Amino acid sequence: MLSTSIFNKVIGKTHNKIVGVAKNYAVKSSDEFYQTIGSPFYFFKPCSGVINATLPHAEPIRVDSHNEVIPEIELGLMISKTAKNIKERRWRDYIGGYFLCLDITDVGELEKDPQALALCKGQDTHTPLGNFIHAADIDDPHNLTLNLEVNNKPRISGNTGEMIYRIPKILSMVSSYMTLEQGDMILTGSPLPPGRIYSGDHLTAQMFSGDELLDEFSLEVEES
Repeated sequence: MLSTSIFNKVIGKTHNKIVGVAKNYAVKSSDEFYQTIGSPFYFFKPCSGVINATLPHAEPIRVDSHNEVIPEIELGLMISKTAKNIKERRWRDYIGGYFLCLDITDVGELEKDPQALALCKGQDTHTPLGNFIHAADIDDPHNLTLNLEVNNKPRISGNTGEMIYRIPKILSMVSSYMTLEQGDMILTGSPLPPGRIYSGDHLTAQMFSGDELLDEFSLEVEES
């Protein structure tokens, strides 16, 4: 039966997870939402929220105009092989590649219920992913520039070297609690402040290594 095959797929672990890191960059604004958050912490995002931002006619980001919705630009990484209790000095052994991504957050839902992190982070279209870049093609993932423009105006600009928890620590901490499997993704956090987006906005995300453009994608924002 179909239901049995689906259940067996789940318990057979033939699926992957997306782990996010919140507040992994120093707060650069007086925004009350960010001031109330303490040290970096982890959360999950469902794969159902992923959209391929590299397609010529990519699916738009859908937002509820009644809520404050913010875009966060991040460096993502993909796990290359099953791992548990990763040693910080061996972190490169477990990364298959990197990608540019957005983590869209519905702050309005979080304001209604501070415990509703899954609802504010897990909505459909709220995890746009860029192109996959092999790990060997990025010398230093802690020296990449992330830029986000909204309607052709700069909104976020930061360097991955500003992370509070750097990649070795992230991998070590996460894998000490859960097994990381091949294909799992980790979103490493966003520079601040992001600011609100609205239906009709046009977003452009870029990632640079020095003067070299590693990836870029643009997406429209529509009402959900």
